[in-house]
Amino acid sequence: MIDTQRALEYALQSFNLKQGEDAMREKNLRKLVLAVCLCILLTGIFAAQTQAQGLKMADISMTDISNKSQKVKIALDELKKSQSQPSQKMTALSAELRKLQESLEKGKTSLKEEEKSKIEEQMRSKYQELQTEQQEFRSKLLEQQKNINDSMMAQINQAVAKVAEKEGISVVFLKESIIYSKDIPDLTDKVITYLDAAPPSK
Repeated sequence: MIDTQRALEYALQSFNLKQGEDAMREKNLRKLVLAVCLCILLTGIFAAQTQAQGLKMADISMTDISNKSQKVKIALDELKKSQSQPSQKMTALSAELRKLQESLEKGKTSLKEEEKSKIEEQMRSKYQELQTEQQEFRSKLLEQQKNINDSMMAQINQAVAKVAEKEGISVVFLKESIIYSKDIPDLTDKVITYLDAAPPSK
């Protein structure tokens, strides 16, 4: 016989922990966008440093881009909305588990052992369904987050390249990776303007 109270509490706690984890994931999405873009752009930056003499250079702040761009904000809001809306099946299964638990508690003295066993079996089944649904929900959120990150990364890199080309810039540095710089044009605002004005990627 399973510990039905503990099983229910664990299922509901897992559901709540998922919500907390997803909220933290949304909170850190800006940092993820920044980190991924840094990894990609730094490769080109390090390769260009040995050839930088005589080339026209500029820098950008990826932190400002991720914080100020309306397009990034829309992507964050989209992800946040998805995280705050668990699947209807998860909600229904959680409600069914609660009802079964309540029935078991109310019938502690009146229910026969056979009836108690039947309710416990139903709870086991619902609990397993809830676990499966939670895993699928997490997988969908992770896939959605990856798609958003990939899309934003591609659009930001395109915006940097287009603005740099228009301004006649050969090398673009990241402010976050530079210890000291002087008299280097900052393309951040122009990149944000281009990024927000560009049509959404398909």
